[in-house]
Amino acid sequence: MPVKKLLLGLALLSVSSLAWAGTNPRYWISGDGTLVVNQQTLTYRSPDGSYNEAGLKKLNRVFQADWEDPQERMSLRFVEILDYVQDQMQGGSYNLKSGYRSPKLNHSLRDQGKLAAQSSMHIEAAAGDLILGGVDSAQVFEFVKSLDCCGIGYYHGRHFHMDSGPSRYWDEKTSKTEDKTPQENEKLILQTDYDRYKPGETMGLKFMRVTNYPIGVDPQLSWASCKDWANSCPFPARPISSSCPGC
Repeated sequence: MPVKKLLLGLALLSVSSLAWAGTNPRYWISGDGTLVVNQQTLTYRSPDGSYNEAGLKKLNRVFQADWEDPQERMSLRFVEILDYVQDQMQGGSYNLKSGYRSPKLNHSLRDQGKLAAQSSMHIEAAAGDLILGGVDSAQVFEFVKSLDCCGIGYYHGRHFHMDSGPSRYWDEKTSKTEDKTPQENEKLILQTDYDRYKPGETMGLKFMRVTNYPIGVDPQLSWASCKDWANSCPFPARPISSSCPGC
């Protein structure tokens, strides 16, 4: 599997809206640290905000993701979104139809004419096809749309698709999963590993929705300038160091 991780040195970030704040969750959208999936109650985050490795390993097994390969582990961002939706909608257990998919499995599903995208977030261990117990999937669809945070698909059946990719929504008429035109990395994204960071902590970013390798990365990156972000701009535009082994 090609290396997807890009690391940025953040040693100079000591005061910002992204700075670590005690026991605050690492993501803007977060649940209570416990998920119920396939009738299993899985606590993946401790009260002090740290992640519980034993709970995460169990969660990865449920979603059939490879814990032993850090690049293929379940996305923590996705896990937190799942938890948040379950808590806010006061749902019962998630029933999981499909979690992590290997690229080979995803290609096989596409060859069979199934609803599987070329650059599926399932391949990134950041998506699931699910039912939320006690909640109509149409309601889940509308709620996640309103969050404007991630991906939600509803095919007017029992299940819905949810992922931690870009904010978007679709149904069976607009998914375009049957399109065989090569995407040539047109939907590639770069996503941070957390939303909140400790001062001096290294920021990791992961390339997702990659359809063609290799990809090139400029070793010099800069913060983009920002306007009217809570009436302040915590990040002046400036070069920062980066490393991307194997890119």
